[in-house]
Amino acid sequence: MPIVVTQLTRMREGHVCVAGIDPASGMHVRPVLPDHQRCPDTVLARNGGPYELGAVVDLGRVRPRARPPEIEDVILAGRPAHVGDFAPGDFWALIDDAAQDDLEDIFGASFGRRGSQACGTPEGYGDASLGVLRPARPMTLHWDEWKGQARIKASVPFGRDQTRVPVTDVRLYEADCVTPSYERFDLMSRMIRSGRPVLVAVGLSRPYAPDGGEASHWLQVNGIYVGDGDLWRDGDGRD
Repeated sequence: MPIVVTQLTRMREGHVCVAGIDPASGMHVRPVLPDHQRCPDTVLARNGGPYELGAVVDLGRVRPRARPPEIEDVILAGRPAHVGDFAPGDFWALIDDAAQDDLEDIFGASFGRRGSQACGTPEGYGDASLGVLRPARPMTLHWDEWKGQARIKASVPFGRDQTRVPVTDVRLYEADCVTPSYERFDLMSRMIRSGRPVLVAVGLSRPYAPDGGEASHWLQVNGIYVGDGDLWRDGDGRD
C-alpha cells in the first residue's frame, strides 16, 4: 500500500507519529506498529528511515484498525520502503484536494470546545482523526513558555473565534523531537506572514484526561504547508 507522507508529528522523546495520503483514493492513512508499540524516530529519513515529507512510501501489507475517531490507522505487517518522491507542486495539489474549510467538516459533529480553551472529541467518538484545514482567516504561530519550558502553539480559526492549540510538526523541533527550535519557528512564522496560501494538517491526539476528568482526543496542528511549490523538508538546511 503506497502513501505520500504528509504529516510527521513529534511525540515523547525519541518517538514520532507518521501519516500520509493514499494517492489513489485520497484517504488519510496512519501506519502504526503492532501491539500498540510507539514508533521510534529512527523511521525518519534524517535517521536513515523511509519517512520524510513528500516521500512516497510503500507500507507493504497492512491490516486496518479503524476505531472512532482513529479510522485512519493501519497496522504494519512488514517493513515500509521509500520508493519515490512527490514534486512540490504535486504535493500541494494532493493536500489541497484533501483540504476542508471547517474543523467540524473534518472531525464530525462530536468535535467542539472541551472546556474553556481546548477543542476535541470525547474518547471513542468522531468521524476522523486526521485532516487538512484551509483556514478561513489568517493563522498565527505563538512561542511561549509553560513551567519553564518553551512551547509552540498556533491560533486556528474555529467558528467565529480562534482556538490556540499545540503544534507538533517535527520540522519545528530539534533532533530530539522534544525541544522547540526558535529559528525554525521564526522561519515558519515569516513564511506564514508572506501572504502565500496556507494549509494546515490537523489531527486529534490519542485520548487522555489532562485534568483527571473525561478523556478526550485533543486538537493539534501536525503540519503547516505554505505556498504551492515550497516543500520544506526536515534537514534541508533552512535552519
